[in-house]
Amino acid sequence: MIKAAIDIGTNSCRLLIADVGGEQKDLHREAQVTRLGKDVDKTKTIAPVSMKKTITVLKEYIKIASEHKAQNIFIGATSAARDAKNIEIFKEKAKDETGLNINVLSSEQEARLSFAGALGCLKKTSIEEPNIVVLDIGGGSTELSMGTASEQKPALSFSKDIGSVRLTEFFIKNDPPLSEELEQAADYISESYRDEIDEIITRGSFSLIGTAGTVTT
Repeated sequence: MIKAAIDIGTNSCRLLIADVGGEQKDLHREAQVTRLGKDVDKTKTIAPVSMKKTITVLKEYIKIASEHKAQNIFIGATSAARDAKNIEIFKEKAKDETGLNINVLSSEQEARLSFAGALGCLKKTSIEEPNIVVLDIGGGSTELSMGTASEQKPALSFSKDIGSVRLTEFFIKNDPPLSEELEQAADYISESYRDEIDEIITRGSFSLIGTAGTVTT
């Protein structure tokens, strides 16, 4: 069975098409920067230009999925969609133009899916530590999840509105960034996650797995 998943993030929109009959076989991967969450932290609304660009990419992705004869297409949206007051307008526009519904994921769902996705990629990889921590740095939020390779969902998960886009808009005013701007951003991250990191450390040694564009690029 061929399925497609579209991830509408704060900064980018990603497509994965895979044959999930038996061992998963990826057929197509793609990512485009759409900046759905541009200025959402300040305005709490998705700008019309961001809606238009994202819906254009959605239509492209749905066409590609249809060409691969995908039997199911799931569309999920994350941090920016959770925060935007006009999210229902965006969902309605997308439904009118694509015929498909957008599912806005809760922070807990996002953390659980990130953890499950990372474990799926590690099936053939040897993990020495008993615990696994998955770090998913998005444009609008960051999820930290901890569990074991035998679990389908994390025993611990944390999500905060600390993402690469939000931090850039808040702290970075120069290009390239000034050293003091980077230090301020780093200090803010450390302070925001101090308690959560302490709790993870108390559970013993772990393997750290990073996901999303900030880590992979």
